[in-house]
Amino acid sequence: MKMRHWAYVGLALIAANALLLARLPAAELKQNPFIYREPAFTFWRFRMEMPWRKPVVLTAPVTIRLFSENKLTSVWLRNTSGFVFSGQAVESPLLIEIKDGVLNVYHNEVCELTGPQLRATAMDDKAFEMRTRQGSNHRWTRGEIQIRIRDGRLEIVNKLGLEDYVSGILEGELGSLVLNPEVLKAQLVVARSYVLSMRGNRGHNDSYEFCDSPHCQVFSGVPHKNNPALKAALTSVRGEYLSYKGQPIPAFYHHDCGGMTSAVEDVWPTTTPQPYLVPVSEGARSDCRYSPKYAWRFGEGRRSLAACFRRAHWLHREEALDSIRIVRVDRSGRAQTVMVQGNRTLLIPIGKFRNAVNQYFGREVLRSAMFTVTQKGDRFTFRGRGWGHGVGLCQEGAKAMARQGKTYREILAHYFPHTKLAKLR
Repeated sequence: MKMRHWAYVGLALIAANALLLARLPAAELKQNPFIYREPAFTFWRFRMEMPWRKPVVLTAPVTIRLFSENKLTSVWLRNTSGFVFSGQAVESPLLIEIKDGVLNVYHNEVCELTGPQLRATAMDDKAFEMRTRQGSNHRWTRGEIQIRIRDGRLEIVNKLGLEDYVSGILEGELGSLVLNPEVLKAQLVVARSYVLSMRGNRGHNDSYEFCDSPHCQVFSGVPHKNNPALKAALTSVRGEYLSYKGQPIPAFYHHDCGGMTSAVEDVWPTTTPQPYLVPVSEGARSDCRYSPKYAWRFGEGRRSLAACFRRAHWLHREEALDSIRIVRVDRSGRAQTVMVQGNRTLLIPIGKFRNAVNQYFGREVLRSAMFTVTQKGDRFTFRGRGWGHGVGLCQEGAKAMARQGKTYREILAHYFPHTKLAKLR
């Protein structure tokens, strides 16, 4: 009787899962047959907790905004086979620019198409190039390009496959593809996990899911040159991601942890603590802790810093800066709260403090929150180490582990404890 009872329960759960998946539109199922299907109980629990959400189609194409930090009014497109532009075949290269409030598409200085928004796809599967008119910025990409006018500027949205998107993240985030294969594999898994966990949660408008800047993940374009090491890494870990209790995790990462990572709730206090985003210490002689390359120093006078703090509205007009002190640190030694004293005393969260200083001086002078402040006369000196927020994977630490013979699985287990490797089906 017990065996029969559990058999009935199992059949009921499978039926419930099938009914829930059936709610997906038929067209969506046809276009995306490889839909992530969680175990029936987990899926049912997820639907009960969040009944307003549809099942997440993890392998659906990703939409990203290209040139998101540029205010463009024109862009060049080039592909050897030409394009299909809003249903019409157009030869390459093309210039798309805003003129008289609409988009104009030019080929050999002749206007071929106009419209409020346009959609382009290449005639073959080769990567095509997009370049700003000044030539200062360009991307190679695949898939579909949607171009529209928003606030008097071009909004360029690229719809491409998940694996193409992930492959285009590595160079921008790692700085190079000439690295140990285990580092490439670890970064691919982490980037894919981040994408899967963040789909629908980035807060952008309805036209795209991610931007191509550090605010999301740096997308420098799909690799257009043959790179055997990257190709092998992509094949080896295709579809793999980190999961916790059956769900993709937000696998944060940064450049250098300075010797120890931080818990997610220590860096972003409004975030719920997670057992896979906890402080992780590097080895006693780690590059992160001792490399001169990742020790940094920033010195500035009282007057300049006071001007910075006035812009941030921390000091009143003509109010002098008296002192800067770190009054709270987290378990890894990163500053959490900075005290700024003038005629009054203000306690500033470290995120706001770093953003205000870095924006005012026009570069990342405070590379991380792992620093000290000293004052000598009218000059303040910040000395720190590491680069980035310090949560999750430390890229420099991963490189050091790979040099020691560790595999990408061991690297991921080190930085994301209690997680499992899962694979898209």
